[in-house]
Amino acid sequence: MPEEKYRFTVRLSPEADRMMKEAMPKGNCQSQNEFTENAIRFYAGYLTTKDAMEYLAPVLSQVIHGTLDSFGAHINRNLFRLSVEEAKTWNIIAGMFQVGPEQLKYIHGKAISEVKRLGERLAMPKSIMDRQPFPAAGLASRVMGAVSPQKLRMLREANAFFAEEILRSGQEKRLWQYYAALSDNPDERQGYAIVLRACQAGDGEAYAARLPYDLTERVTERILAEIPQIRRVVYDLTPSYHYTFLE
Repeated sequence: MPEEKYRFTVRLSPEADRMMKEAMPKGNCQSQNEFTENAIRFYAGYLTTKDAMEYLAPVLSQVIHGTLDSFGAHINRNLFRLSVEEAKTWNIIAGMFQVGPEQLKYIHGKAISEVKRLGERLAMPKSIMDRQPFPAAGLASRVMGAVSPQKLRMLREANAFFAEEILRSGQEKRLWQYYAALSDNPDERQGYAIVLRACQAGDGEAYAARLPYDLTERVTERILAEIPQIRRVVYDLTPSYHYTFLE
């Protein structure tokens, strides 16, 4: 069960805010909350340890493990893609090469389902089988309009809030993909809008998941409270017509 967390306001100088934003990618932190908590744990541990070297050793170990976990996740994504492409190839061969664009979409989705079923039979790690597909072009493809470091930071933090609430409520077990996208605010007010997206999929088809209302309400409250530049949060109910190509 996730650890309960408390909300409070932190005031930072412009210099401290700049340092935090520059250091977040180096620490593999997905949000400012995660970075702040890690910084507090580090400094409190340092102050309560008589010999600094006794504390620095496990901290360095945690950083190394975090880097290795990130590298392992990258390898897992590539292995999954390779398995899907191989399964798709055998399906094309079985179809005697008479494959049109619509058939190719269906075969790709079917290959994904086959790889996942086989992985479950082989008891492969959930880090491989339950991973979320990530856009090949990177996070920038989920920013509508011009891309900037500020927009990417806002999107990364909003996406982390959404993922935390999904995991906390156990909804990830039935979802193929869930993420946040960022766009300009469509009304007259300034700022930006976050578009939440969650899909269920099977056999080459994907459709918007019916998430509990209290979940989306919590996500909206967190985003509006902790990312001041975001003025609107919406949930996308559009069916996914490009599901088979997102991998």
